[in-house]
Amino acid sequence: SRQSGRRIRLNMIRKAKDGYWPNKAPYGYQNKQEKLKSGKDKRWVEVDWEEAKWVIRAFELFATGNYSVEMLAKKLQEEGFPVRTRKGSSGKLHPSKLTNVLRDRFYIGVIAWGGIVNPDGKHELFLDRKLFEKVQAILDARLGGASRNRRLFSVLKGLSWCGECGSRCTVEEHTTSSGNVIRYARCLKSQKSQKVKCNQAYANEEEILKEVERTLKLVQLPTSIVLKLRKRVRALFADEQEIYEKARADILNKLEDTKRRKKNLVMQLIDKDKTSEGDFDVYEEIKVDLAIEEKRLTEQLDKIENQLASVVRTIEIALALATSCYYAYKKAEPELQALLVRTFFKEVIIEDKQIVRVVVNDPLGYLCRKRLSKYPIFDLTTFGGPEGSRTPDLLRAKQAL
Repeated sequence: SRQSGRRIRLNMIRKAKDGYWPNKAPYGYQNKQEKLKSGKDKRWVEVDWEEAKWVIRAFELFATGNYSVEMLAKKLQEEGFPVRTRKGSSGKLHPSKLTNVLRDRFYIGVIAWGGIVNPDGKHELFLDRKLFEKVQAILDARLGGASRNRRLFSVLKGLSWCGECGSRCTVEEHTTSSGNVIRYARCLKSQKSQKVKCNQAYANEEEILKEVERTLKLVQLPTSIVLKLRKRVRALFADEQEIYEKARADILNKLEDTKRRKKNLVMQLIDKDKTSEGDFDVYEEIKVDLAIEEKRLTEQLDKIENQLASVVRTIEIALALATSCYYAYKKAEPELQALLVRTFFKEVIIEDKQIVRVVVNDPLGYLCRKRLSKYPIFDLTTFGGPEGSRTPDLLRAKQAL
């Protein structure tokens, strides 16, 4: 009946509030049941390690930044990911299902059900929280505009060129018979759709990236420029940070008010001498409404805090960039690392499995010309010269500041 259905829902909500999952166990867990001496059933969820190891595998692979959700779903399917099947299902791991797994806060102890968000779930955890948060950051960054059909990600893609034949280099990966994944930079040996002769062997991507880091350590802006940048960055983000701080304070006040109303509701229920079944149902319905409102405000708070954290993070990276290009690069996530490297360098030339030349982007080349001219690896020929005018470079540098 309608009334019994309501009671079942209220019982499930109570269970969620107490930190227990009231429904079918999420992937990686299984439902357990035990008959007590009283005749009642005790129900709980516990880790299903056959599934849990695949959840960990999915998070670890996605955290590398090398896979889109679609690519990862295909890879896991090929590796034998055990999909939960039901009548009429295809048995395939769909990207939408994988996204649900990667987004599920149950893996870090959060019970979110029926408008209740309880961060103190009583179930056993098997996933590292830092790994979970890293995956959320990557997913959030890609929702900001990255392609859903993205190919293998690499900082070097679109930036690296072959020093022998001048062809573009790509990055590929190969899985050995022992299961190890090897990533390498490879010359395409092709220009304008025509094959060209080239004797360059594959270069280990990890070693090339280490050389990129060593090269970035050499890039240092002059002190006068650093001071101007720091002042400009702080002024640029001050107003935006203040707006988010005010919005955060407003939501916190509303959240506290909702919690106070919940507490008052409970106290009213306790103070009543006699409570009819109808009164209890009304109180429970109001509690559910307040819980939903609390959940909405909590989600708004999370969103504002994420936006505020993003602003602070941007300030940190911008200030780090002013201090040290290498430091900014190391603080950034993989996708931002790629953007930073493309901002610093126009081309990275690879030959004999090492970086032999770096073409610096404008206006960084002009601003750091004196320092970078000490190192033969940097190509600064595009920034004026003894017989050429440097005025355009100077104008662009001033515009950048």
